[in-house]
Amino acid sequence: MSKRSERLATDGVRDAGATAETRVVLRIGVDLGGTKIEAIALDAHGAEVWRRRVPTPQGDYAATVAAVVALVRAAEADLGCQGSVGVGIPGAISMLTGRVKNANSVCLIGQPLAEDLAQGLGRDVRLANDANCFAVSEAVDGAAALAAAFDTEAAPAAPAAPAVPVAPAAPAAPAAPAAGVAIDAGTGHPGAALGAAASGITVMGVILGTGVGAGLVVDRRPLDGCNAIAGEWGHNPLPPLSQLGDNLDPVRRRMAHDETPGPRCYCGRYGCIETWLSGPGFAADHARTAGLAQSTHPIRSAGPIRSADPASPDARAIITAMRDGDAAARASFDRYLDRLARGLAGVINIVDPHVIVLGGGLSQIDELYTELPPRLPAYVFSDEIRTRVVRNRHGDASGVRGAAWLWPPPGG
Repeated sequence: MSKRSERLATDGVRDAGATAETRVVLRIGVDLGGTKIEAIALDAHGAEVWRRRVPTPQGDYAATVAAVVALVRAAEADLGCQGSVGVGIPGAISMLTGRVKNANSVCLIGQPLAEDLAQGLGRDVRLANDANCFAVSEAVDGAAALAAAFDTEAAPAAPAAPAVPVAPAAPAAPAAPAAGVAIDAGTGHPGAALGAAASGITVMGVILGTGVGAGLVVDRRPLDGCNAIAGEWGHNPLPPLSQLGDNLDPVRRRMAHDETPGPRCYCGRYGCIETWLSGPGFAADHARTAGLAQSTHPIRSAGPIRSADPASPDARAIITAMRDGDAAARASFDRYLDRLARGLAGVINIVDPHVIVLGGGLSQIDELYTELPPRLPAYVFSDEIRTRVVRNRHGDASGVRGAAWLWPPPGG
């Protein structure tokens, strides 16, 4: 047995009388995506000790189950011990049938995935929506945990400032552990100690990417809801500007007109938050407003938003143009910020989370973290806003790490 395997097998000695959760030493997480399946293993301190990625068998449910089982068995063979298994999926488990629903990987829909994986591995397997896994990861030892450890009470948002061109921000340095957070000498990872700092807080993990979704975590555990749709924020309608009354400036008056009823979403409805705040939605709005789209039809007649028009600039190109001083790109980003503020304000008014962690491709826009908070007070029903809006800490690894953390720390 290797030294690493020996440490994994003996660290946190297994008590025969302990519960399944308190016996967990090795946590294996699997991110079941549409094009790839990724698995990692975390030791008892939350440090990554193993990772592997394989292509997702396209349209083949049985082969997909077999691929997940094979990854878990490979991890355990390499590490010399057995672990708990959590799997993040692009959908949810129906409370009615126990089968997968709302999945964009169509071959999973209607399948007893949890049951089949448990049978293949000979143990219980925990499944959760991939956005929930993202939120769990950032709540346990990611950006939300760091925010809670640094300051459990966020400062009130500053008064709104006039929009001005913003110079490119310097790349953010990796977040350092907070003062007083213990670091494991063997792994250099804050692990459970950092997670303990976030105990009791509510976290919303928001995905701003090809689509828009979210996961809710309370006290480091995902909140599924009685319909298993908690966090389906992207398919609520964008809150209207009309809530500000008739006292709108000309720019916002035009926005209010253009947003009704809004673009058609793939779900069949119009004006979903996803059609405005996803990367493709952002690019489509810029194309329409800047006159770059081939069609001159109004928004209400546009086709379903799934991906950006290849002839239109993508979100990255729009942000680059804005930083270079392009007025149309700047105006498009201002509209995006206002819509994001309205969407998140609705969440803050209802859930009132301690921390909102942004993930997905658009979360890499540095200006979000300086320009969004001043816009929230206009829409949040409070005299101050303590909710932090922060960038994710684990990046693309958040989903698979969160799947591993579906089995919480001892005492968690």
